[in-house]
Amino acid sequence: MKKVLLINQTWFAQPLSELGYEVVVCHDPNSLPNLIKNSWDLVFYLDNSCLPFNDSFLLLDAVKVFYAVDVHIHKVEEALMSSVYDVVLVAQKSYVDFFKKFNENAYWLPLFAPKINFEKNLHRSGLCFVGNLDLSIHEQRKKFLRKLQKYVPLKIINGPWQDIYPYFYIVVNKSILDDLNLRVFEALASNCLLITDHADGLFDLFENNREVITYSNFEECIEKVEYFLSNRAQGDEIRNRAHNKFLNFHTEYHRTLEILKILSKIKIREKTQLDFKRYKLGKLLWLKKIYSVISSNNVADIDNEISKLMPEVSIF
Repeated sequence: MKKVLLINQTWFAQPLSELGYEVVVCHDPNSLPNLIKNSWDLVFYLDNSCLPFNDSFLLLDAVKVFYAVDVHIHKVEEALMSSVYDVVLVAQKSYVDFFKKFNENAYWLPLFAPKINFEKNLHRSGLCFVGNLDLSIHEQRKKFLRKLQKYVPLKIINGPWQDIYPYFYIVVNKSILDDLNLRVFEALASNCLLITDHADGLFDLFENNREVITYSNFEECIEKVEYFLSNRAQGDEIRNRAHNKFLNFHTEYHRTLEILKILSKIKIREKTQLDFKRYKLGKLLWLKKIYSVISSNNVADIDNEISKLMPEVSIF
């Protein structure tokens, strides 16, 4: 039995357990020092859009995998830091080639959703968006959705998507920087009709106008929402087709099988001093982002360290 340590997220825990792996999930930074005293076969660092709270796990004698999800926000930082992993799985297709500059074992692994249970004949009505609009990176999304509310009966809700989507007919998605986000898969897991802007890789997975509905601008979004609110029979065909595609190809279980297939064929890379310098530079650039927002006190010191590393570390 192989022992697997998942850091930050519970993603893949259930499928791996069902496949016979012994799985431990680490959410608490304080528990990691004790956990890494144990022997592990696989260690997954699952992106939570934060710096690693403790990166001593990188010294473990195990295959180390980084699932880089928020690459559209932290592209350079995460690509640099990926250089010390054995495999990097990149959630956004258009960023894979950039990551390959730092880690030849970079692969596209789209996001996913778990299967959920919901009443098949539940009455559905209206449209919704589930998500947070408060962060600065969501400003354009917030403007778009607030404006959309003036024309169509869109409800913007915070809460567990599994408890919300099954009661709605349409899920409207607005990506950040063209990312193929979790909301795409969560909507289809809930058997909703998805109306979304385009993201790179979307049409590799789903057929436009047969499984998902896309819009290219604000006016087209309104037009398609209004059309499908008035043409439920056509919308039902599309959402049921998409839900079946999701169940057959895009659950957490399918992604777990993809990961294991990748791991079965990769050649473990020897890490060099340059790899660790790149990792350090990535952390410093990320820290600079953080301190530039919350405090200027440490930015000068970070800039000084970055300037020392830059001549040694080629980013492009």
